[in-house]
Amino acid sequence: MYGLMVIALNVGYVIASIIAGFFLSKLLQRYSPFKKFPKALLTTLVILAIALAPFYDILIQKGIKTYYETFKMKEQIFAYPEKDSEGRVESLGVDRDYMTESAGYLSTQKDFSHFKKAYKVRDFIEVYMNDSFSIKDGKVIQNFKNDIGYTRIHLNKSNIEYEKIDGIKDFKARYQVITKIKEHYFYIEKLISFWDKKKNTLLAKGLEVDFPVKDEESKFRYRFLHWHGANGIGVNILRLRNQHNIFEKLFNFSRNFSRI
Repeated sequence: MYGLMVIALNVGYVIASIIAGFFLSKLLQRYSPFKKFPKALLTTLVILAIALAPFYDILIQKGIKTYYETFKMKEQIFAYPEKDSEGRVESLGVDRDYMTESAGYLSTQKDFSHFKKAYKVRDFIEVYMNDSFSIKDGKVIQNFKNDIGYTRIHLNKSNIEYEKIDGIKDFKARYQVITKIKEHYFYIEKLISFWDKKKNTLLAKGLEVDFPVKDEESKFRYRFLHWHGANGIGVNILRLRNQHNIFEKLFNFSRNFSRI
């Protein structure tokens, strides 16, 4: 039933656009700048302008996405990190705009063991840890909403050992993944650089392009044409990204990245 209503609303909007476009083009033809236009062409352009007006930002974002897909998304890898005989890198630091981890990995020896296996890193990981916890008699008794924050987690220890650090300015890892965010009106660029800090060498460049919709629920298409799913999420342009492929190629492992 809901689907039929949405179809009816959108068909009605198309019909209204045709009628409004027809009369508006007639009105415009009275003015000298538009008298030179062929009537059929002017009417078609006006109808399209009215019909597509609620979707102008999506159309612009689609054009931007096409440009990036065509010219900007090629992976740029300039060098590879050094690895030991087990294929592990020395140490790794990742900023929170690229990756976060769950504090649960530090709450039990079993979870910590899974964490260590997930990373091919010998000495330590520096990463932002979501949530926090309290332990009594060796058991987790409570999870807290406040984050542990940036944490240096030692992977070369048999027991769980970690320490809080203030941020990426305190990173000591040899290999670091740093994100620079550029906000534009219709899209957001995340420029990701992969560094070997010991050699001060840029290993690779990654890119993510997001297409957020501002004030989505106030849009005409959202409120009146019901361009959204049952969960309330509106229609939008999917992000582009290549940094995860680069990460895996450099370090030979991948993670289920939690995005901020």
